[in-house]
Amino acid sequence: MGPLVGAIVSHVVGSLPKAVTMRTVNVHEAKAKFSEVLAATERGETVVICRRNVPIAEVRGIERINPMPRQPGLGPTAPGYQLPDTFWQPLDGDLVTAFAGGEMAQAE
Repeated sequence: MGPLVGAIVSHVVGSLPKAVTMRTVNVHEAKAKFSEVLAATERGETVVICRRNVPIAEVRGIERINPMPRQPGLGPTAPGYQLPDTFWQPLDGDLVTAFAGGEMAQAE
């Protein structure tokens, strides 16, 4: 193989997606070993479920997105935050009724 062909092959192979490991199981085995099927998907494998050797479903993991840590802001996480004294006082009867699923009296 000449250098040009080698460069083309290297470019094509380098642009291919990562190899995907695929496992095939029948419905009975998928039900009996569901924990193993899930463990395989966590390892990056794709599991194809077949009924009478005909593929009917594909189970694969989902990409996890790590959320950014929440920065302290308003509310109880803010530096120096204190609950107002009225927080611990009993609620107005209409408000309690509304929380319980009733209707609040309309202000006129």
